[in-house]
Amino acid sequence: MQYDAVFVTGGQSPMVTFRGNGALQALVARFYEAGRITALVCHSTCLLLETRLSTVNSWRRARRSAADRGDELRGRSTLS
Repeated sequence: MQYDAVFVTGGQSPMVTFRGNGALQALVARFYEAGRITALVCHSTCLLLETRLSTVNSWRRARRSAADRGDELRGRSTLS
């Protein structure tokens, strides 16, 4: 990967333009799974509705699994 982080901006537009955008969903998943900084702000979090991770099928489960390991997602977004 060429970049260390991805920062996705918010506003009202993502609710329309980010939904169904497979390339952007794949980018976010790839950065997150590589342990790189992955930041989604405001309405850009709608990406998480359709983005799937390769190891688990939901972001909530990814957080829960990390917490169960005692990992606390060091260096990652808390996705709250």
